[in-house]
Amino acid sequence: MKLRRSRLLEFAVVGATAVVVVLLVLIGIGYLVLPASTVAPVTVSGTRYSILEGTNASGHFWFGPNNLSYPGLNGYPLSVAPGSSFGVPIVLWNHDFVNHTVYSVFVDSPFVYHGSHPAVPIVVPAGEDSANFVFTISAPSDPGASLVLSITINTLNPPP
Repeated sequence: MKLRRSRLLEFAVVGATAVVVVLLVLIGIGYLVLPASTVAPVTVSGTRYSILEGTNASGHFWFGPNNLSYPGLNGYPLSVAPGSSFGVPIVLWNHDFVNHTVYSVFVDSPFVYHGSHPAVPIVVPAGEDSANFVFTISAPSDPGASLVLSITINTLNPPP
């Protein structure tokens, strides 16, 4: 009886090993594909812009209101893969009678700012109502996060 059980156990081990080897070979040659794991996207629920700016002779800000918020508008909420880059457009309008420069752009953590098109620093001419920028931002790497992106546009202080 012991001999029979040990023979059965040997056949079971050999059979299971053969099945595993065949499956590994089929996966290795690409005939079988394992399902990809899905990663929850990062949701950008809105964007807040703060513009560091002065006022003109009439007491109005150079580029209009210096705290703008876009939750649920302009394509929000936006879903992106964790750690991936995406573009954020904005149009600035210089309400002043003199040129002003956009010196730098910053984003709050956990987002990462990579640059803009056109590149800053850049002069926005007086009266210009269509200074288009696209900021390139990377999303945080935390899957499933839902965050508001905060962007600060510096028009006051040139870099040292």
